[in-house]
Amino acid sequence: MIRYTVTVTNHGPDAATDVIIKDPVGNPFLVEITSLPSGCALAGGTVTCDLGTLAAGETRVLTAEGRVFADLPDGRVIKNCAAVYTTTSDEDLAASQSCVNTVVRRPFVPVTG
Repeated sequence: MIRYTVTVTNHGPDAATDVIIKDPVGNPFLVEITSLPSGCALAGGTVTCDLGTLAAGETRVLTAEGRVFADLPDGRVIKNCAAVYTTTSDEDLAASQSCVNTVVRRPFVPVTG
């Protein structure tokens, strides 16, 4: 199982309107999304979450879960980037995207004889 958690905080000073998270999950042969938070949908390989309006100081935490396909080799890196968009002016666009690399680690299965 793979779990992605996105935390979105509006640092103000104003409310952020029409807040949307977009997270292209990439190649569908790497991860199959199995669970999405309320208000999110998967279409065309991208998870989109409509958060509406976030008041100044408000934080929302969303978690999606997926399954790594069995044929991925041990050590394979899966890159995932999520971005937050709003119709409100944002002076710190660099803080609106976050990426993480996940390394596939297969469980150790001892050989018995």
